[in-house]
Amino acid sequence: MPVIKGNADEWVTRGIRTGEVPEKKIKMMREEQEWTCSQLTDDDMSYLRELPEQVTESIGDKKVYGFHATPDSLFDVVKPDASEEALRKAITDKADADIYLYGHIHTPYVRHVDGKTVANLGSVGLPFDEDPRASYLIVNEEGPGIRKVSYDIDQAVRKLYDYDYPQADLVADIYRTGQL
Repeated sequence: MPVIKGNADEWVTRGIRTGEVPEKKIKMMREEQEWTCSQLTDDDMSYLRELPEQVTESIGDKKVYGFHATPDSLFDVVKPDASEEALRKAITDKADADIYLYGHIHTPYVRHVDGKTVANLGSVGLPFDEDPRASYLIVNEEGPGIRKVSYDIDQAVRKLYDYDYPQADLVADIYRTGQL
């Protein structure tokens, strides 16, 4: 099962650069990065550094192309309501595939453009679609389908505080509401 690097993996291993996040959030995110690094081993850090930024797989006769935000960036934002032209420019014109899968925006959706499928997986642990359930995507020969699963949010919130996560209040609110 392939795993790809996301923006948070990049931030953990190299730090957060000025301009990558709003200036008012950089201190908070650097605190999170320091906390995360304190929880990881050298092997964990090496694993994250070495993750590929893209994968290509075949499912039946379909070519599937996966990346975090866009084929060119771990940070660019392509929203569910982006125009077809914006999807082409940011995603489908970059590589030949039948199905394009990405994450980054934590908002699941499936769209069809020019006979190709673009899908966002959502987020298992940090949803931004106003639905606190874990979201993931299954791809089979018919194409991708979004799945939602309830989990014990109260237990997840308790763990934030048990481990002294630096932004526990903020993340607990996201867990409960599915909103950033």
